[in-house]
Amino acid sequence: MINDAQAAGATGIQARVRDDKPAALEFIQQWGFHESHRMAAYRIDFAQADGYDFHTAFAQLRAGGLEVTNLAAACAEDSQHVERFHGLYSAARDGWPDPDPDPMGPLSVPLEQVKRWLDEHRLPEALFIVKHGSRYVAFSSFFDIGTAVHPKYRRKGIATLLKAGSIADARRRGFRGQTTSTASPAMQAVLEKLGYRRLWSEIRLIREMP
Repeated sequence: MINDAQAAGATGIQARVRDDKPAALEFIQQWGFHESHRMAAYRIDFAQADGYDFHTAFAQLRAGGLEVTNLAAACAEDSQHVERFHGLYSAARDGWPDPDPDPMGPLSVPLEQVKRWLDEHRLPEALFIVKHGSRYVAFSSFFDIGTAVHPKYRRKGIATLLKAGSIADARRRGFRGQTTSTASPAMQAVLEKLGYRRLWSEIRLIREMP
């Protein structure tokens, strides 16, 4: 595989190994791969997650002067919702761990790609968006796209309340739990606060090519 990658002109190869597979990890490190970051997998079972008042989460956000809406409402009410969401997503990527960082810096996400994500979202009523005035400052979805907060609005508890509200919505819809993953230490802290238990971590490793 390494020879094929070199022949194709690759600048590097990425490998992924779970942290509960020590023999596989030792093997891949012997081939010159070094750790980039760890994507931790978490699980919550709603029947056992009663230590947090999920149902008041959105009310607490509104009490703080923020508006909570969802993708379905934004599509109907805001002709600029794709552009606003794209701006939020692009800004929120600041500080996100990258398993395969580009030496020239992070690549931008095209507007067309974000529009496709939104158009293909399975349940737009469950992709929640936090607004401050007309500005989109955070989002959370129980499916696919995850949770993120604009850098200027971080460390205010928004991610915790938004994720908690999303959990309350999912429970009302009949879901019994969720398995998710993140490499962000801040998001890992949010999940653990809300009752998620850590399952394992996927170690992401890079082998650079000359």
